[in-house]
Amino acid sequence: MGNYDKAILNYNHSLSFAEMINHPYYKIYSNLGLAKTLIYKGDNEKAFAYAQQSLDAAYAIGHLVLQYETHEVLSILYEEIGDFEESLEQFRRHTELKDDMLNKIALHQIYDLEIKSLNDRARFQELELKSKELTIQQKKNQLFFSIIAFFLVMSVLYFVYLNYRSRQRVKMQEMTIRLNEKKSHATIEAEIQERKRIGQELHDCLGQMLSVAGMHISLLQQRKSIPEHHKDKLLAAAMHSVNEAFAEVRNISHNLAPILLSEKGLGGALKKLKDQVNQGGKLQMTYEVFGLEKNLNSLIENTLFRAVQEILNNTIKHSNATVLSFYVTQRAGEINLMAEDNGQGFDINSLKNMNGSGLTYMQTRVENLNGYLHIDSTPVRGTLINIVLPLNPTLNAKRIN
Repeated sequence: MGNYDKAILNYNHSLSFAEMINHPYYKIYSNLGLAKTLIYKGDNEKAFAYAQQSLDAAYAIGHLVLQYETHEVLSILYEEIGDFEESLEQFRRHTELKDDMLNKIALHQIYDLEIKSLNDRARFQELELKSKELTIQQKKNQLFFSIIAFFLVMSVLYFVYLNYRSRQRVKMQEMTIRLNEKKSHATIEAEIQERKRIGQELHDCLGQMLSVAGMHISLLQQRKSIPEHHKDKLLAAAMHSVNEAFAEVRNISHNLAPILLSEKGLGGALKKLKDQVNQGGKLQMTYEVFGLEKNLNSLIENTLFRAVQEILNNTIKHSNATVLSFYVTQRAGEINLMAEDNGQGFDINSLKNMNGSGLTYMQTRVENLNGYLHIDSTPVRGTLINIVLPLNPTLNAKRIN
């Protein structure tokens, strides 16, 4: 569109994000974009600096495409400043690298075709062997039945019949025993899974409510100079959380469904949680919802809300964060929950030895719905958690453990 200043602004944004996630490819790609745009603006000196930086980085990571693209930009730059000999040299390197990459692609394609041809040939030979084996087996069977038909008499046939009936009865008895064993194992397994589920429900829901109450009470203990009216608010908020915990215990005993979620829906439940947490002033919780439908699948809605509770509980207990943000986005075929805090973070490798933790329960819930969970955290830098669930009910048919 000819708006080079905005182009440079957006390339700088792209470069900032690439540096934030430490992605060398997009760093180089953004630098190249800046170099090209600066050429259009006539600022060849800055363009050369970005191009040279991109070239060094491209060779450092060994990326052929970025290498030949950078040589092409340098060729244009040298042509702009009138150094046609160096421009030709840069264009020659661009052409060599590009041809080298195309040759490698062609060799890979030829190699793949050769492998496919060998596989097809081996499969054809295997089918031929099977065909010959079947022919031999058929001839053996024919010979066997012919001999039996010639030598057997009615008494032998009758004996075979009785023997067959006896074996059938034995098989029937064995099958009945196996079915009874399976029913017994299924009953025991269902009982164990139900106990696990109830324990998980208590951990997810009551843990969050009592954590909020504990946070309010902790503020009252730690801050002696709090005004009386603010103390009353904190006590009221703590009592409200405790009362909700009692109500949740009653609800779990009947249906194991969160009261807050059933009354308000996911968006309303997030708002109420935000109001409860922000009353204390120690942790500021925010949330944003995009495209969320009111008639969301109850299983998905419950799983996401439990994840929010677990994240909030862990943030209050372990992170020392002052801000916790939730983002819920629903689009075609899936729903995404992202949580981010500014706390002290943790070593993700430590989760491998925490089989009984709330995070592992949360991951099990998500995976049972064919979704995935990603955690990005390092000490001192904070934590980002991303959960994606498919919305198609047939994709969420796995049993919750």
